[in-house]
Amino acid sequence: MIIFSIKFVVSIEIISEMRYPQTFPKALYTALSIIFILYAIVALGVYYFKGVQTPSYLLDVLPYTFKLKISSILMFAHILCSYLINQQVLSSAIHRSFDPVRAKIINFDDKRQFFVSQCQWCLITSTITITSWLFANLVPFFGDFVGLVGSLFSAQLSFTFPCVLFLKFAATAKTNHYSFRPCERLLIYVLVLFSLFLILVGSITNIKTIAHHWTQYGLPFACHCESESCCAPSFNSSMHSSRLRLSTATQCDK
Repeated sequence: MIIFSIKFVVSIEIISEMRYPQTFPKALYTALSIIFILYAIVALGVYYFKGVQTPSYLLDVLPYTFKLKISSILMFAHILCSYLINQQVLSSAIHRSFDPVRAKIINFDDKRQFFVSQCQWCLITSTITITSWLFANLVPFFGDFVGLVGSLFSAQLSFTFPCVLFLKFAATAKTNHYSFRPCERLLIYVLVLFSLFLILVGSITNIKTIAHHWTQYGLPFACHCESESCCAPSFNSSMHSSRLRLSTATQCDK
């Protein structure tokens, strides 16, 4: 979980947007350290109190009260920030292919062209957001589907592709007197093998999960509530109906 959570797929794009790109390693090490500590505290803390009953969605451990609403709002803000960062890559590529001239306008020198560029950007990002929301709700097994896609491509984007590209770069840069130590080459091969292991195990696990949950999937846009707390109202209602039927039957017997 921690490996897939702290990966940086858009590192190159982030570096290109930085005012001082040379400070990226410092920012990366600081961010990864903070993220690792926070994830470890949350994961170990929840597992300490819930054990094997730890739900896949950690907010399900909270009762259906005001605390859950506040936590859900904070979770939404967290996911929104991650979504906006990852969306920039796709949105920029679409904008450049659609209008490469206006896609490069980032200042107010020409207010009219800048306004048109911003309207195009708003249209592109809004379309992607709405499409993502529709797709997430149209596919009943979207959560398991995301897990399958992540197991197929996340390890490749995080480990395989960077390692293979680095080896390709090192092979073509020999004329520039570039070389790296044998231990670095060994580490790269280990990372590639490790990523292949993650792809194999993750894909098999997610396919089994989809097959196991296939009969439990509902219709598109249906409520897929898996939390015991949010199911509590219906549970209490059914318990009340059962008690009412039992009381009526008792009175009839009398």
